[in-house]
Amino acid sequence: AGRGGVDPKSPQAAKMEPAVYPLPVKSAGRYNLHFKVPYLWWAKPGSSTALDVTSGGKTVRVTIDQGYAMGLWQKVGTFDLAPGATLSVVPSASRGYVFADGFAVEPQ
Repeated sequence: AGRGGVDPKSPQAAKMEPAVYPLPVKSAGRYNLHFKVPYLWWAKPGSSTALDVTSGGKTVRVTIDQGYAMGLWQKVGTFDLAPGATLSVVPSASRGYVFADGFAVEPQ
């Protein structure tokens, strides 16, 4: 539970902990982070997903428009990451339904 398909306005979402994923970072540096939303013909436009990128004790929150480029990889941003970095999907700070197909990290 907590890994997609939950409406953040529901009572269930307010109680949900973020889904936390370790990022495959082997050495400190600048990395591009990419996010893929599946193509869902029935998904409501205007849905957005809040992501927390955490590394070295610092957390940056970004919001992804899930209606943009569904089924394609989107660049979330460029971040300073170190081993132990994580990506969290935060349902309580998202809007609409929360979906994710995958995440990718690429050295800059």
